[in-house]
Amino acid sequence: MSAAYQVIPTGTVGAEVKGVDLAAVTASEVEAIKRAWYKHDVLVFRKQRLTDDDLLAFSRHFGALDSPPNQGAGRRSPPGYPDIYVISNVRDEAGEPIGALGDGEAAWHTDMSYLARPPDASMLYSLEIPAAGGDTYFCGMKAALAAMPRELVARIKDLDIKHDGTYDSGGNLRKGLTATRDARRTRSSSATPNRASVGSTSGAGSTPTS
Repeated sequence: MSAAYQVIPTGTVGAEVKGVDLAAVTASEVEAIKRAWYKHDVLVFRKQRLTDDDLLAFSRHFGALDSPPNQGAGRRSPPGYPDIYVISNVRDEAGEPIGALGDGEAAWHTDMSYLARPPDASMLYSLEIPAAGGDTYFCGMKAALAAMPRELVARIKDLDIKHDGTYDSGGNLRKGLTATRDARRTRSSSATPNRASVGSTSGAGSTPTS
C-alpha cells in the first residue's frame, strides 16, 4: 500500500481518503478502503480520473451491482453501460434531459430503501459540479441511533415500516407508475424491518451537473 494513503475523518460521519488511485486500486488498498467505509460510512476521494469501466470495476469490489432506479425521467445510462446511472441538469439539443433528477432539491432519503434487499452503498462520481451550491449532505444513522433515547429504541425496534418507491427522491413520479400517496396500494414498495435501516447513511441535496 502506498505510504501516501491517508484516511482523514470529516466529523461525526464521513472521511476523506487520500493517496489512492481508484482506477488502479490494489487488493490491499481495497481492504483498507472497506475498513474505512465500515468505520466512517461515507468516503470522499478527490481528483480521481475514471472511465466508465474503471467505475464499474472499483464498484464490483464491494459486491454485485444493483440495477439503477427508475426515476421520473426513466433510467438514464451511458450507451452500453446499464449499471451506470446518469444524474444531470443538462439537456440535449432537443431539450431532453441527458440524465435524471435535474436541478431540483432531493429530500432526505436512503437510496432504494423500497427494495426488499436495498443496496449497501451508492457510488457517486462527479464529472462536472457548480462552483457554488449543489451540496449533498449525509446523515449518520449510527450516530442518530446512539443519540436516541433508549425508551424510544425499545418502542420501535420490532416495528416494520413500508418504504414506497412511487416517487423518486426529488418528489417526481417514477416513469410508468401511477400517482398515489397510499403506500398500501403501490407495487414499488416493500415492508422492511426498521432495524434493517440501522447503520445505513441517508442523504439529501441539490443535484449536481454530471
